[in-house]
Amino acid sequence: MKAVHLFTSPSKKPFPAVILFCLPLFFLLLADNIMSYIFPIAVESATNSNTLLGIIMALSSVVGIICDFTFPQIFKQKTWRFMLIIAILLAIFFPISTYLGSSAKYVNLFIIGTIIWGIYYEFLSFSQQSFIISEDSSGEYTKDWGIIYAIGQITAILGPIIGSFLLGIDLLVSNFSINFIQVLSLILAAFVIWQLPYRPLISEQIEIKSLFTVRKEVNYWRILSFKIWPLILTNILVISVTATYWTLGGLLGQELVGKYNLDWLVMVLYFAPLVLGSLILVKVPVMNGKKRLSNISLLIGGIILSSIFFFQTMQIAVFIVIVLSSFALSFAGPLNEAVYSDLLDRMGKSRLHLIGLSKATVSVAFIIAPLATGILADKIGYYATFSFLGIIVAIIALLLLVLTPKKLKLPQTELKVLDQI
Repeated sequence: MKAVHLFTSPSKKPFPAVILFCLPLFFLLLADNIMSYIFPIAVESATNSNTLLGIIMALSSVVGIICDFTFPQIFKQKTWRFMLIIAILLAIFFPISTYLGSSAKYVNLFIIGTIIWGIYYEFLSFSQQSFIISEDSSGEYTKDWGIIYAIGQITAILGPIIGSFLLGIDLLVSNFSINFIQVLSLILAAFVIWQLPYRPLISEQIEIKSLFTVRKEVNYWRILSFKIWPLILTNILVISVTATYWTLGGLLGQELVGKYNLDWLVMVLYFAPLVLGSLILVKVPVMNGKKRLSNISLLIGGIILSSIFFFQTMQIAVFIVIVLSSFALSFAGPLNEAVYSDLLDRMGKSRLHLIGLSKATVSVAFIIAPLATGILADKIGYYATFSFLGIIVAIIALLLLVLTPKKLKLPQTELKVLDQI
């Protein structure tokens, strides 16, 4: 029996699938961004060690890379539905582990929490990519990623504000509040799965012929990397900027407006323009030239960000630089993800390996960027660090504009050989 679509009318088409998907996604990401604010504070408060905090935070991304490497073979027959439900169920244990670790001041519980964080976030990332290519046509990819990115940035704005408010009450209250949001996400996910009829992909109907091997996954990533290196590099740059803001944005905010208890303002000024750029892509979908436009977005954003060093004595000017650079950068991420989706649409059962490779770049950026910019901030200060980051982004974006091929060709023959092993 087919699922009944409630969001329909006799004169209109069914409610867009991506909007339904964003219902549970919004609440899961909101809980995740609240925890992104609370977790470092809880760890530092319990351990009194920024070094240990950095190691624990980086561990989450290390776990993420392991998941990116293993998921494509272990879960090759699983759909976005399975991955979304598992992501939410695992996420529920993250705030619980954090609360217990904070109460007992037991580091191992924080380590368990960050391992859970890394695993469930990868399940969520795989679910998003799998959803896009299974539920929508290729002409909608840019618009759909614009919507998903807008949801992500909105929750990134709300997360620190809500997290600060909840911590002001009590960590236990914070834990129950986040769990409530996650359970709400689980209920909405079940509703969305019921609303969207199951349509198996060809790759989901193929019998598994071999067990997971490290060598096989290395071969997949090696073959794909040689062909899609511009997308990988772009992804690392985009995520590195965001990772740097998550690492240093609050500290920069304390230096700028901390005396007014508005240390979260820098984060809001960074994420708000990202929402605007994503919404523009929703209204004006890009069908051609996505790679070039993504690189131009990076170039302009990097140039603007690099100028922040010259305005460090001018508070309003710093805010303007953050807003303008963020708006310029806002197009790079969704456009790059849309190109990934175009490629996934052309792939067979090896598509999960490309998803794993693309998501591994996120984990790499969240390991490298916080460590590198944290060291730089200690040596040259926050403004010079952000300025240096902008210069690096602009230089690499310029090289990408020159070197990126007009069309990325997938190594179909080599992939088919690996698929048959």
